[in-house]
Amino acid sequence: MPKFWLAGATEDEGNGLDRSAEWQRSGVWKLMWNAGDKPVYDGRLARIEVGDRIAIKSMCGQGKSTIKIKAIGIIKEVSIEGRLVVVDWKLTNMSRIVPSKGCYGTLHGPFERDMWTRRVFSL
Repeated sequence: MPKFWLAGATEDEGNGLDRSAEWQRSGVWKLMWNAGDKPVYDGRLARIEVGDRIAIKSMCGQGKSTIKIKAIGIIKEVSIEGRLVVVDWKLTNMSRIVPSKGCYGTLHGPFERDMWTRRVFSL
């Protein structure tokens, strides 16, 4: 049974550059923190497996309880050293608004199948 992951695509270096369109074209998602900078994200990246589902998300604004889903895909390959996953993006250029469930940071999961993940990941 695949696991579900929510991932951000905005650079955290203060410039707020959104990489989601670039990554959708390239068929990847990247963890932009260096190894060891954010151990919680290192641990999550290490748990992603081929066949898992991933969605690129963004915040809907400060203080909002919703997020926007921008793309949905299936993990094809994981490179811990390269800090990235290769993704078969099934839906791109989306704008699906869903409850955030606290997913405001860079990488969240794994989530199991439930009503919320069905709403987030439905094709």
